[in-house]
Parts: sequence; C-alpha cells; structure tokens
Amino acid sequence: MPYAPPPPPRRRSVWPWVILIVIALFAGSAITIVAVTARGVIGRPAAAPGPFGDLRAADPCSLIDTGELQQFGQVVLYPDIGPASGCTAQIDVGGGSLVEVEVAFATPTAFTGAGELTTVGDLTVLRRVWTTSYVCGHTIKTPDGSRVQVTARAAVSATTNICGFADDVVDSAVPKLAAGQVGKREIKPAPNSLLDVDVCTLVERGDSTVPGLDLSKIEPGYGGWACTFGAPSTTGPWVYLEVQFSGSREGDPTQSIAGRTVIKLDEGAVNDCSMRVIQRDYSSADGWERTESLLVRVFTGTGRNQASGCQATTELIEKIGPRLPQPS
Repeated sequence: MPYAPPPPPRRRSVWPWVILIVIALFAGSAITIVAVTARGVIGRPAAAPGPFGDLRAADPCSLIDTGELQQFGQVVLYPDIGPASGCTAQIDVGGGSLVEVEVAFATPTAFTGAGELTTVGDLTVLRRVWTTSYVCGHTIKTPDGSRVQVTARAAVSATTNICGFADDVVDSAVPKLAAGQVGKREIKPAPNSLLDVDVCTLVERGDSTVPGLDLSKIEPGYGGWACTFGAPSTTGPWVYLEVQFSGSREGDPTQSIAGRTVIKLDEGAVNDCSMRVIQRDYSSADGWERTESLLVRVFTGTGRNQASGCQATTELIEKIGPRLPQPS
C-alpha cells in the first residue's frame, strides 16, 4: 500500500473482535488530487449517472450471491454495516469462526498495484491487491475507472483460504457488472442522516489543525460519503472522513467533543488517530441496533505520535461538529 489506509468501522453486532486495519478505498491506488478554489455548503451534489447507475440508488448487495457463499457456511447479509457505499456478508464457517466479505463502490482513480490482473470484456479485475492470512482484497475496475472493492476478512488466521471468499464474490459480481445488472436500493435517510451531507464540505480552509496539512487538495469519495484532505502519502499529513454504519456501540467508551458523542478507535499506526462522531442510533430492518457515524481520521505524518494526532483530531471535530445535522 502506498500509505497507511484508514480503518474500517467496528462492527460489534457482527464481530466479537477488533477489525483489521484495512479499507479498500486506497489499497493499491494512486490518489488523484484536485485543487479546490471554493468551498461549498453542506448538502448533497445533484445525483449523476455512472457505471453503477445513480450513485445513491446503486445497490452493492446486488453483487453478492448469498447462494454461492453458502458453500462456506451460513450467510447473513447486512446492507447497513460498513461504509455508506458498501454491503457486508457475514459467513459462519463453523467452530465459532466468522468471515465477512464487504463489497463497496469507489470513485474513479488511478489503477495501479501488484496483483493478478485479468480482463473480462471492458472490466479489469485485479485480485489479491493486498492479502494476509486474515484479509484478502480484490478490485474490479469499470471502463471509466470506477471501482468495486471486494474485501474478505477473518477474525483470526483463516483455517481456509481467505481469498476464496473474495474470489467467489468477484466471480459472481463480474457477469452482473458486465451485463449492467447492478440492482437498485431505495435510500430514505432520516432527517438528520449524514447520507444527505457531502462530507467534503465539512472542512473549510481555516480548519487545519494539523501542521503542514494542505486543505487546497481534496479527493472526493463515492457519493459524497467520503473525502480525503491533503496529499496522502507515507509521510503525510492527511485527513480522511467517511460516513459509516456499525452495530451497537454498547460497551464502547465515549467522550464528548463540541457537544457530540465521540468514540476513539484503537486501530491505527502510532502517528495517526481515528475517532467516530456518533450521529444517530436506530433499529435496522432486521431489528438490531445500528449506529450511523462520521469517521474522522487524522494522519499527522512522519515524526509525530498518536497523542499529537488525537489532539489534532479532537480540534478538528470541534470545528466540524457544529456543521453536522443535530444528532439523535
């Protein structure tokens, strides 16, 4: 990976363990930096059609064939666990072991990195962009550069081939993508949901709490639900925001910043800090508790420690907090 990636959300109702520090958005990719000359107001940009259809309506769950995954064990699909652009399948492989496979849409960006490269029609498939005994990530790129990220994760070193789970999802997703068969989902956000916020508008030029952070450089994420500020690299600094959904936050230690409930995440390297700003708790269609939040991750760069990163994160949340819809 070209630089430390932001962590995925903690999914307490799905996982009884701390999630690995992996997110597909940045894996094996070179980030395109866009100069920003003016900041917008909080609000969602007009929907625009793309290779997956309307950004808001494209359903990542439609690319997961639960029937195929049944060969590994019992499967449960979670459309509201993970990033706003994603869908998660949990597989109970027996013996108390769980594997999850996440499918998420990503914006066009440079397509680089080591892996097993194949083409299927106009689609480019790169398998094993990153892999360990715990995690395996694949990427499917459409002709315009948009991507589908497929990531399989295990709680412990998998007793089976972890990449086999990701392979299965990719094998099912590619024919659907090639035929333009991405399903539709109906999103009806709550009045104060972050799904109606373009997170790139949350940070303004005068908000830099990190020495050396260049807020004139920005990389919007899919659907306006994620955003990177600064020039991501191994030396930093940069800031990453993402709308996320997770399971119950029961038991998570919380603190109050700018009147907002915040959870500090344990994931991350020594020179960065990640916090979740809680937006709302709600009951999902399956009856389980869910939490919608904004991930705020600050990578302070080489030579700095986590304490300085968490101080910068706290100060940034103090600025962002009043710009968010009222929590519930």
